[in-house]
Amino acid sequence: MSSKYSLQLCLEFAEHLHRAGRGITNPGGYALSIYRSGVADALVEKYLTEKEGIVAADHPAAGDARLTQEQIAEHSSLIRELLDAGYTPERVDEQFARSFHAEDWELIKAASMPVLTQDIEGHTIQLQV
Repeated sequence: MSSKYSLQLCLEFAEHLHRAGRGITNPGGYALSIYRSGVADALVEKYLTEKEGIVAADHPAAGDARLTQEQIAEHSSLIRELLDAGYTPERVDEQFARSFHAEDWELIKAASMPVLTQDIEGHTIQLQV
């Protein structure tokens, strides 16, 4: 799946996040990643809508829009890649939490954080890291 937005729009969005201090240190790399995967299309759309000042009565307010299960899975995959690349859970939370409905963000985090399985005295437990 690739983004429905052009690479140029993805780069504009990434540069906006960089200027706003939202944790994007390499706007070009982030733009290419979201362009190739399409995982941030909902966020790009939100950015474009806010940029143009279009707020329709039936358009959800920022942070109120809910994601589909497919979108949650896509965002979880991206967050997992960031964690694998060295992002800390705190940095991910700081950078992305405000972009999602609180319940969706919890689902994204739960699906993207590694789970450690440990056997303690014959009992298997799972620890969210």
